[in-house]
Amino acid sequence: MYYGIKPGDPEDVNNFYYPFYRDVDDVTDERDNKKAPANQAETDAKSLHKVTKEGERPHDILIKSLATRSYRQRLKIKKKYKELYQTDLEEDLKRALGGEWNLLIEALFNEEKSHPPQALGKVIKSGDAPALVRRLTPLTNNELADLKEDYLKENSESLEHDISAKFDSPTDMLLLTLVKGTKREKEQTSDSGVERDAKALLEHGDGRWTSESGKFVLLLEQKTPAYMSRVFDRYKLLNKGKSAVKAVYDECPRDYADALAAYINCTETAGSETIDRLHKNLDATNPTFVKTVVVRSEIDMPKVKKDYRKKYGNDLGVDLEQRSSHTTVSVLKAIINKTPQKQKTTRRRQDNTTGQKRSRSLSPSERQEQREEEEMLRQERLQRLREQEELYLRNKEDYHSPHNSPRHHKDGEEDGKYKHGQDKDKGTKSDQDNDKKKDEKKDEKEKKYNPDEDAKRLYNAMKGLGTDEDAIVEIIPQRSNAERQAIRKRYQELYKQDLMADLKSETSGDFQEVVEALMLPPVEFDAFSLHKAMEGLGTDETALIGIICSKTPSELEEIKKVYKKEHKSDLETDVRKDTSGDFKEMLLNRLSTKNTKQDTADKKKAETDATTLHLNPTADTLREIFNGMTSKQIKATADAHRKLFSEDISESIKKASSGDAEYAYLALAAGQDEDQSNFYADRLHSSVSGLGTNDNQLIRILVSRSEVDLPAITAAYQSRHGQPLKEAVTKDTSGDYGKVLVKIIEKAETKQDQGNKMIKKQEPKRENKAAVEKRDKPKDAMAAAEKRDGREKKNTETTGARDKGTREKRNENVDRNQKQKPEKKKEEEEDAVKLFNAMKNQGTDEDIIIEVITRNSNAGRQALRQRYQTLYKEDLMADLKSETSGDFQEVLEALMLPPVEFDAFSLNKAMEGLGTDETALISIICSKTPAELEEIKKVYKREYNKDLESDIKKETSGDFQSFFLHLLSGKTSKAEGVNKDKAERDARALHDIPTSHEIKALFMESPAQIAATAKAHQELFDADIEFSIKKATSGDAEKAYLATLRSQEDLTLFYAKQLENALGGLGTNDTLLIWTLVSRSEIDLPAIKSHYQRVFGRSLTEDVKKDTSGDYGKTLIKILDKAGEEKSKKKDEKKPAKKTSPTRTAAPSNKNNAKEGTKKAEEPKKSPRGKKETESKTTKLDEDATKLYKAMNGVGTDEDTLVEVIVRNSNSERQNVKKRYQELYQQDLLKDLKSETSGDFHEVLEALMLPPVEFDALSLNKAMKGLGTDETALIGIICSKTPAELEEIKKVYKKNHQKDLESEVEKETSGQLRDLLMKLLSAKVSKGESVDKNKADTDARLLHETPSQDIITGIFIKGSSAQVLATTSSHKYFYGEDIAESIKKACSGDEEKAYLAYTGALQNLVTFYTERLHSSMEGMGTKETQLTRILVSTLETDLPAIKGKYKSLYGQPLRDVVKKETSGDYQKVLLALLDKVGEVKVEEKQGRAQSVSSRGPAEDAIKIYKAMHRVGTEEDVVVEIVCKLSNTERQQLKKRYFELYKQDLEKDLRSELTGDFEDTIMALMVPADNYDARCLHEAMKGFGTDETTLIGIVCSKDPSQMEKLRQSYKQAYSRDLEMDIVGETSGDLRELLLALAMGKRDSSSRTDKKTAQENAKSVHDDPTPDNLRRVLVSSSIAQAQATITAYREQYKEEMSDLIKRATSGDLEKAYVAVVKAMGDESTFYAERIHTAMKGAGTNEAQLTRIIIARSEVDLPAIKVKYSKLYGPSLKKDIGSDTSGDYRRTLLKLIDHWGGPELPEDKPSNSNNNKPGKSERNRR
Repeated sequence: MYYGIKPGDPEDVNNFYYPFYRDVDDVTDERDNKKAPANQAETDAKSLHKVTKEGERPHDILIKSLATRSYRQRLKIKKKYKELYQTDLEEDLKRALGGEWNLLIEALFNEEKSHPPQALGKVIKSGDAPALVRRLTPLTNNELADLKEDYLKENSESLEHDISAKFDSPTDMLLLTLVKGTKREKEQTSDSGVERDAKALLEHGDGRWTSESGKFVLLLEQKTPAYMSRVFDRYKLLNKGKSAVKAVYDECPRDYADALAAYINCTETAGSETIDRLHKNLDATNPTFVKTVVVRSEIDMPKVKKDYRKKYGNDLGVDLEQRSSHTTVSVLKAIINKTPQKQKTTRRRQDNTTGQKRSRSLSPSERQEQREEEEMLRQERLQRLREQEELYLRNKEDYHSPHNSPRHHKDGEEDGKYKHGQDKDKGTKSDQDNDKKKDEKKDEKEKKYNPDEDAKRLYNAMKGLGTDEDAIVEIIPQRSNAERQAIRKRYQELYKQDLMADLKSETSGDFQEVVEALMLPPVEFDAFSLHKAMEGLGTDETALIGIICSKTPSELEEIKKVYKKEHKSDLETDVRKDTSGDFKEMLLNRLSTKNTKQDTADKKKAETDATTLHLNPTADTLREIFNGMTSKQIKATADAHRKLFSEDISESIKKASSGDAEYAYLALAAGQDEDQSNFYADRLHSSVSGLGTNDNQLIRILVSRSEVDLPAITAAYQSRHGQPLKEAVTKDTSGDYGKVLVKIIEKAETKQDQGNKMIKKQEPKRENKAAVEKRDKPKDAMAAAEKRDGREKKNTETTGARDKGTREKRNENVDRNQKQKPEKKKEEEEDAVKLFNAMKNQGTDEDIIIEVITRNSNAGRQALRQRYQTLYKEDLMADLKSETSGDFQEVLEALMLPPVEFDAFSLNKAMEGLGTDETALISIICSKTPAELEEIKKVYKREYNKDLESDIKKETSGDFQSFFLHLLSGKTSKAEGVNKDKAERDARALHDIPTSHEIKALFMESPAQIAATAKAHQELFDADIEFSIKKATSGDAEKAYLATLRSQEDLTLFYAKQLENALGGLGTNDTLLIWTLVSRSEIDLPAIKSHYQRVFGRSLTEDVKKDTSGDYGKTLIKILDKAGEEKSKKKDEKKPAKKTSPTRTAAPSNKNNAKEGTKKAEEPKKSPRGKKETESKTTKLDEDATKLYKAMNGVGTDEDTLVEVIVRNSNSERQNVKKRYQELYQQDLLKDLKSETSGDFHEVLEALMLPPVEFDALSLNKAMKGLGTDETALIGIICSKTPAELEEIKKVYKKNHQKDLESEVEKETSGQLRDLLMKLLSAKVSKGESVDKNKADTDARLLHETPSQDIITGIFIKGSSAQVLATTSSHKYFYGEDIAESIKKACSGDEEKAYLAYTGALQNLVTFYTERLHSSMEGMGTKETQLTRILVSTLETDLPAIKGKYKSLYGQPLRDVVKKETSGDYQKVLLALLDKVGEVKVEEKQGRAQSVSSRGPAEDAIKIYKAMHRVGTEEDVVVEIVCKLSNTERQQLKKRYFELYKQDLEKDLRSELTGDFEDTIMALMVPADNYDARCLHEAMKGFGTDETTLIGIVCSKDPSQMEKLRQSYKQAYSRDLEMDIVGETSGDLRELLLALAMGKRDSSSRTDKKTAQENAKSVHDDPTPDNLRRVLVSSSIAQAQATITAYREQYKEEMSDLIKRATSGDLEKAYVAVVKAMGDESTFYAERIHTAMKGAGTNEAQLTRIIIARSEVDLPAIKVKYSKLYGPSLKKDIGSDTSGDYRRTLLKLIDHWGGPELPEDKPSNSNNNKPGKSERNRR
């Protein structure tokens, strides 16, 4: 049997051995798993699996099952997860939670050493001695031992060996001393010691720094860096200001001086490296911060937090929350607040491992000798300990039980009078007699008790293998402390062994700690607890506060003596060393001997101090008042504060201090009450509530109060926290540890039962009705009633018939009420009796309680409570609480409280204790009106004696706090008017740049203004404002904003969704469920039930049944059933007026597009068509979303419904369904589909649910993800897309996958395949690409005759798409075969496939997709990925043509082949897709690039050259060629002309042509994109401005066209179009043209009829240029068109007529042009052509520009419209108004581009040669 040592012995620290050579890991595992069941790892693994599967609400589970576990436990969980699910937990979490969690997850699963050996090895190899010093100096002895062990494993050589090999003397001496790890870390330091060492260092002379026997090296070996820092500071003072660093550089070699200086500098910042690193990198996304937090949480996080608070004045967790809004913050906070496991085996492990390392180099015989020597030393040490123990037991003095403590005597004699061993003559004779009697009673008790039996049972329980823990549990907690000391003494006598030592060797963990606590005398236990709180890293401030602040001065004196004796140090010294600031001052003051003075109270001083503290709550005030104050004075001050200010002194303490000091002052104030049971009950509650259990505090209170006032504490716990203490402890502890604690509590309860008299509740005697009425009706009341009746009678005689009738009716009501009163009282009495009988006997009749309480309304329940009090003189609430428990108790308590009190109670409950229930705060505060909140605040103040705002301020932070305080301030009730302009501005700002600042500002507005902004957001951007809120905010603030918004829109829907949240997910949020059902039970619960059924497709009652049980569930069902009955009852009695869902404001709902109330009143029956369509559309979306939700909810999945809904809708409709699904159920449809489907079926559904570009991006990402690359997918997508499509895909890929598509493709491919794909991905978007026909011919010949990879590269990699297409045409032309044949000869593999796909897509996209579909299904197996991709991506484009092509190419329908090659639900989807579209036969569909005429440009170039280089110019040839070509072909003609003749065609034409003919031909040669820019430039250059051209171009463009025009203008003339307009125009015309040119027009396509009508009226009443510009230019085109239509309908005239009346000149023309351009474009241009030709002269510039600009757009429509408007044909008018070659050119353009000839075009008499008005001289 192992002989232990008494606790606190100095040698205990370094010489603790575990018995039976238990494995270190086993011991650590025991400690890690205290309170946890054996299958804890499995439980955690299952919880985490729910996160990886569902991906929702992960924070709570991650905190509980991962973050608060030790690294060893996390590895066990990971291993168990692997066993259960055959997948890796780390990878599953990363995949489920997304990239933002990766950093934290990696840190949690990968043990990161704070000083990894790899990094150290690199530093050593670099020879950087100062860097190595900086790494080694901060390490503790334990950390150095670990580091050396890890280094040896990593490098196969010891750290000392590598240092010696790398560094020269004396640097190696310095480094080797640092790594020894022999610092005296526990040594007490003093100023005198520092002074002595500093002097020695200064006076030591030569070699003091460099010699191994020098003073510095000796100090370095023994002293900590913190101590050395003090030595160096003192050294500087003694050395007349010359620092140690300067001395080192003066006296030592440079290299060594650098290393020494590094050490000296390190000592100055000793202990601050970690906190500095944390503060510098304080961000949840910073790897350094996250890894440091995780690493230190396993070592010394409490100390790190303490040092951080000291240096930066704030809590590390609070700083993190304020600086970072990342989703992982809450989990990181839990890690920061975690207390690391204490590993008592550390030193033994290190000693053993060190010994092993030393023994590695020894021979077997030497190792045997070493083992024998160690065993001998161990035996000597044990013998010495036994001797010390025996001496200790012989000399030990008895210490009185707490029963004898002076503070517990009723007569309140001064402290210390009855202290054991003092002269009793100092007390009175009666006092001495009392003491004598007590001593006699004690002796009698000890004589009666025989400890032999217990000693034997304990010995038998521990001897041999195994331990009988039940025997230990049965004996030790059941005995008093005095009896336990007797057992210990007898055990020693019988077995010559120390019982304490044996118990420690046979127990472990918390069980060992509680047994040890019980076995110590009370004062020793207090001293032991204080020492334990301060030893090692970090300080347990809670323990210090709990003991020091709750003891009397005399008790503290005793503790100090024992502490000194047992732990060989002063308690004050240790407290001074381990605390700081006000906290330290306060504790030291309590421990000071000054506090043993006469403990009396000065009431006047108490009142003065209370007033000072209340008016000036600062730390200084608190310190001045409390420091030196006696216990009675503290109590008097607290009483005075409560009396003077109706507020507990704790409120002022909280304002004046924070952190540990605040906690200490609060404990001190609470601890002075005569009845401390409430204080200790609250401390116990804090020990077992929240995350984890504070076992130290739990043990300390239960053990120390077990023989003092534990019965009273258990009663107080039940009363204050609504749960038996025993139940709470049982729930939060386990194993033998839990059994001991429960035994302690049971023993206390037994004492309480014995001391209380059993009082039976008796049923009251029933009184007759008359007596009851008489008793209940006071005489004064009866007299008043009689007097009132007499007065009424007199008045009745004198009033008219009408008043008489009214009064009679009122009197009838009074009579009826008076008749009902006795009946009501009878019901109340019957219910009271029922409840009393249900609770009075053994057991409780819960069914009666449920029936009575739920049947009554809240008012009825209040009357019932009052009646119960009258009958039984007992509080019904208290009786219900004592007879019920758990959720059942909570729901009954909620029902029994008045509504406002219940809200106040719920808010208080949400904030009391550790942690805050933010969900409860949000649910209540965000759903109440300002008036309701005002009531709640008053009740909260009255019930809890504190301000609600103050508690909110203390329990919340950031924007979340600001918003709550704003709501509680009542400011939301003001300024209820709506500013529509501001609403639109705010909506735009929020949509464009969503920031938390914008959101915060918005929600400071009135509810009506918030609703208006939400509506504006919906109308402007066709998006719910919730999406912008979610982008801008996160966490609790986001939830609060959304709750406020939703509750304003539709309160019943808000509560329905809240109930679904409470019932959905993991577990049930019972608090939220109870609050919602109870608080709404008498308001709108029927409507909430209806909404729940409609939105979620399930019965609320059924869901509650499913998620609750027992009496709790029965109560909730009764509430729900009653709500339904009341609804039907009201319908039967009287059909009420139709009501909308209750809302907080009258503001309209932006989601449901509800009209304002006034409009509803005006048009009760009519509904605009647009509204009907919107409602129909919304209904359809709701139906589809609900169908999908139902199909996936519950057991199994309805796949047929999924297929039907998803395939039936178009892609855009599917996006709307997805959005609606999110709004209704707060769930992501894609995630739900993923969790409910699998395999190919899931893949095709996912493809259909994504927008096309996102699907392409996802397919590319999948193709390159993981091992291997799907080249077929890359080729199929990239080679079939246009440059513009690829550009979109690249953007989406970057956005969704956070990486560049080009970089990924380059990384995943190689060779020519990579070159081709990279070329396609980098191609620029352009309208026309030039083609070199000669090169195409040459390339085709080379490829056919000598097919090689070099030629392929030249053609496909270096050439443009148009050039490649020309080469394929040449190949076909010359050799009669497709270019594919030559490609196959030139290359193979993926390169071949890529080139074939590229050319195939260029030539014919339908054929390309058809062939790829066939390849997906031919041969063995089916390529489902390719099949899915093609069918989904072509569904809404080419699939009908593909079906037709497939049948023509392969002789069978595509549907039949798909049906044959697929199966199951996947097959159903594909067949549904094919059935959705028809089948068409199409001509060969052109590929991506424009086809190029085989010989056109060259032939035309030759012809036009010849036409200009003969004598005279053949104008007819020029007209014929130029007018028949498209603009693109004309550009090719110019290029070919230059290639053939090295001349510029435009210059040649200009030199040969003249007049209008020249202008027209030159205009035709300008690229289409540049033509308008050129016209504008011509209109503004030189003197004067052609306003008509400006107006005609600028006023006819939409914003996108205008943007292109601005860019073309800038590119062509290096000038800004806007600046030229400013320079060439003025006034209102300039403002209009500028507004149009700058694209200020809104781009939305949505219209608002009401806005259009308002704008029409505004323009009619005020047709100023500014107003016209606002309505016609700032609005979107669609909205402006709606305004024009509204104007026409309202005023029966065109808006252009109004413009003509209100404006004139160019401004009139411009506005008329704007109005008409937004109407029918063909009409607009027909009118402008007519204007150009009417009257005297012709505006050739305008006529030419319109004909050319519209020739390839809508010239046929303009021609037809012209004939309808003006009779003659356009052709005839141009023929009569122009002449010569100019006329011929225009007519040729009309003939070629103007569509079919009209009857009006046929000439009656040809007059083509008749001179016209614009005939000019030709050269």
